[in-house]
Amino acid sequence: MIEENYAVRAVNLEKHFPVSSGGFFNRNQQVVKAVDGVSLEISKAETLGLAGESGCGKTTTSKLLLNLYPLTGGKAYCNGVDISTLKGKDLKSFRRNAQMIFQDPYESLNPRFNVRVTLEEPLIIHKMGDEAERHQRIISIMNEVGLKPAEQFLERFPHELSGGQRQRVAIARALILEPDFLIADEPVSMLDLSIRAGILKLLQKLIEKKQIAGLCVSHDLSLLRYLCKRTAIMYLGRIVETGPTESLIQKRYHPYTEALLDAVPHPDPDKKYCLDKIKGEIPSASNIPEGCRFSSRCFKAMEICFHQPPRPVVVDENHWVECHLYMSNRS
Repeated sequence: MIEENYAVRAVNLEKHFPVSSGGFFNRNQQVVKAVDGVSLEISKAETLGLAGESGCGKTTTSKLLLNLYPLTGGKAYCNGVDISTLKGKDLKSFRRNAQMIFQDPYESLNPRFNVRVTLEEPLIIHKMGDEAERHQRIISIMNEVGLKPAEQFLERFPHELSGGQRQRVAIARALILEPDFLIADEPVSMLDLSIRAGILKLLQKLIEKKQIAGLCVSHDLSLLRYLCKRTAIMYLGRIVETGPTESLIQKRYHPYTEALLDAVPHPDPDKKYCLDKIKGEIPSASNIPEGCRFSSRCFKAMEICFHQPPRPVVVDENHWVECHLYMSNRS
């Protein structure tokens, strides 16, 4: 165990998947670098946003932080403990303290279980309380997530609930074990726009109240702006910009961040969109560009971008970016 100022900390996380291609007599072994040197920190009662296109490595990073994949390289710590070394009872304890809310609540809700059984199951697995104490804990968490009166929902099955109610049950299931670390993977993308704000406000309130370290994974920067004070932008297995969410949105240091923000719908009818800033498709994670990973699609690319990877550069208070534009300005 080491001393940590953060509840969750990742240092140069790597996850490489070997893949085969070609015919039976001409097999080629390649490596998909899904996560390739990710570092981040999350404090208690803080929610860090993690944004990027589909396939950039956001979900894989989340699973590494939950110790669901073995690391190819790097370290991940929760409350100062290296989670990759955990085994037996220590690993089971970590499983209780690190929970995830999935994009689709059906991924965490068994259609054959009613709400009472769904919420009681993790308590039984982790041997928390007797039957009366478990019932009281279930009622309490249901009230906290807005399923009131709780008695009206206890015997309902997932198909008897609305989308918002199912996601509230999923949140209750994740929080009933009183975790220290919570990951929300696209927590409202399956919900109607009219109820998204309520779910996000609920998550923000509970994370702050219970002093949880939170990670919210999304492709939607407007959502992260509502929920997260800090945001990290991920591209092709690496974080290319991290900073206060409002600063990141207003100043748009990295060209990739600028392009993502221009793709967000805006209520202003006179707003001009530049949806064609990003060229082509995201490159394969098994064939990463030699220089800057974004160079082949960047509308501000310079010659150096195609040959030399950029280093992180501090551009503002608690705000850094990996981009040759700012390395050149500080040379």
